[in-house]
Amino acid sequence: MVSKNDISTILRGATEYKTLRRNMRGGLFPQAVFGVEYGSFILNIIALYRDLGKLVVIVENEAVARQLQDDLIGQIDNIYLFDKLEMTFFDAYSHSHQLENARLNTLYHLLEEDNGLFIMPVDSMFVPLNDPLHYLNERLSFAVGDTVERERFIETLVNYGYSAEPIVEATGQFALRGGIVDVLPPLAEQPLRIEFFGDEIDSMRRYDMTTLRSIENISQATIRPCREGLLFGDQLDLAIERNQARLKATKNGERRRLLSKLIEELKEGVHIDLRYQLLPLCLSEMHAIFDYIGDVVTVYWHYNRIVERNRARYGDWLERFKQHLEKGEALAEQVELMLQPEVWLNAVAKSNALIFSGLKTPLQYIKLKSIVDYHFREAANYHQHFDLVKADIGHWLSSGYRIYILLASAERLTAVQKMLADGGFESKIVTAERDIPGIYLVKQAFPSGFTTETFKVVVLTERELFGRRHQAKRRRVKHARSIKSFTDLAVGDYVVHDTHGIGKYRGVFQLTVDGQKKDFLKISYKTDDVLYVPVEKMETLQKYIGADVSKVRLSKLGGTEWSKTKQRVKKSVEDMTDQLISLYAERKAQKGYAFSADGPWQHQFEDDFPYEETDDQLKCIAEIKRDMEAAKPMDRLLCGDVGYG
Repeated sequence: MVSKNDISTILRGATEYKTLRRNMRGGLFPQAVFGVEYGSFILNIIALYRDLGKLVVIVENEAVARQLQDDLIGQIDNIYLFDKLEMTFFDAYSHSHQLENARLNTLYHLLEEDNGLFIMPVDSMFVPLNDPLHYLNERLSFAVGDTVERERFIETLVNYGYSAEPIVEATGQFALRGGIVDVLPPLAEQPLRIEFFGDEIDSMRRYDMTTLRSIENISQATIRPCREGLLFGDQLDLAIERNQARLKATKNGERRRLLSKLIEELKEGVHIDLRYQLLPLCLSEMHAIFDYIGDVVTVYWHYNRIVERNRARYGDWLERFKQHLEKGEALAEQVELMLQPEVWLNAVAKSNALIFSGLKTPLQYIKLKSIVDYHFREAANYHQHFDLVKADIGHWLSSGYRIYILLASAERLTAVQKMLADGGFESKIVTAERDIPGIYLVKQAFPSGFTTETFKVVVLTERELFGRRHQAKRRRVKHARSIKSFTDLAVGDYVVHDTHGIGKYRGVFQLTVDGQKKDFLKISYKTDDVLYVPVEKMETLQKYIGADVSKVRLSKLGGTEWSKTKQRVKKSVEDMTDQLISLYAERKAQKGYAFSADGPWQHQFEDDFPYEETDDQLKCIAEIKRDMEAAKPMDRLLCGDVGYG
């Protein structure tokens, strides 16, 4: 779904866009679209999404992907960012399940008929994947009243990659309590609670993961695989046979050691839990993200940069692979871990590719079937010199242009409308595209403006008028330095554990627990005490971000020091509260200063805040504003979590 104020409709009458769509309907791919700068590229993306409902966009790196995502928030509802995985080989291969869950959700939405915009940095496309048919067809569906053997049900969850936990806290976990099974599958926002009566499903309901309260009763549900690197059906047995044959055929000591380790894990039933590094050793046929994209139209922004990034990254990776191979830390078959540039280019040529670029330059390694030439140019930056704005507007109107001014706030729109009226220009606040020349104001955030002579349109935004672009509001992350992958840490980094306090990260190690080998992050504390944190629980760690690392004191594992530190912080807050109460008691008798109601500058300041406030934050803001506008000293104490580190 696109936003209510869909500015992309101005392309409806453009001959270039009509040609682009006609070529697409005729199957003329790959197709290049030249003469497009960033703002008009965004416009085309919104228009294509409006027409197609499903679209993939490939960009050169993660920074560009996240900027594109930010610029489309509010324009398109269903945006999925496909993050990259760190490329490792054999020993350290676990990642945060948060990253894995996000990637797998994206893959499921790609495979289903769901609408969505899928943004992928090219680095995310190199990792091998299993056959998409497994993820499309493998599922367990059931309804209230069905007879489902409970033990077989649990076995299926384990085979699908779910981990048994005391309580469900994240996607891919399940919990058992008597005849009750809680589980949170991919694509679900709330966990599912299933109550068995013997082997019959007696009831099912969604519940809130925080309060554990029921949300709604449901009559049927579906459980899907929840890990990206699973083996399905007879793939496990075939993987064991294949690697036993390799073991028998080699006399190399390091190769035998690595193969023996893999065979042992496979026989023990250790699931290939995101171990994409081992897929070339286990599967007879590798698949890539292109197999999941299928015939979905795929847009490339700055294609030549993407190709150069692809080739450079592959070269660097190949050198690293050779080094690991020589050290006995990798196997020869793992050369298939990185999609070769030639294979990638061949897949691009066979896909429904749209290549957008500013300059009409030769495109590397691709034969185009059609070309569309836009003539968009970046709009000038006026930096609040409104006399220049009005002069250009007068010229555009006399030449028959439609002028759209896109601003994020109603206050800004009103101010600009007044400025235009003072210059003798009539303007209208609208919610849709107009066909006749004029000045149209639209309450819509947009990254940058542009002009085009071919169908006489000008778009101006915050960036051109006020010298800065509007930042899409993002919800604030609670832990600003949370750890997504073990590679976010270097050995020796200080970390903070929720319960045990400040320690030092020592690396990733394998331990055998309940007969199974698992990866753990090793954290050392005072007196050389050690804590092993399962990688799937790495969200309980935060990277220490204090100013002076040299003065960090390690906590004592199992002691009371960390608890006392938190108590001291709490006591400090309580002491400060007592002081503030005394202070406010004295001030209450005094007459305060009544601030004026919010004006345009205040609204501008709030609009520029880059995060989306929570409901509680908005409530506090409203109450504080009300206090400030009253003719008495404020008698309010705003308390929050002071944090640590």
